Amino acid sequence: MFHQNLHIQQPMTENIIDRDKLQDALIESIIDGMDHKTMHAFVYDSLDGSFDDYSMKELIEETEEYYPELLEDNAVMKVTYGETPQDAS
Repeated sequence: MFHQNLHIQQPMTENIIDRDKLQDALIESIIDGMDHKTMHAFVYDSLDGSFDDYSMKELIEETEEYYPELLEDNAVMKVTYGETPQDAS
């Protein structure tokens, strides 16, 4: 017996998007739209957030590896005598 309610399925067309290419294009567009001041603020905030997750030991190790001169900077270093921190100068 022939079924009156038989549905004929049409082939579906889908837009297939390459996620990596879309993400790359979005990032490039965002960067292209930034001026240097905005880009500096973004990079600073991103690094600041990442370094907040570092322990003090990890932060010192990162500094030693890439910018060891910072560990000799009097503005950064403090010397402790007893319980009172002093400037390293």
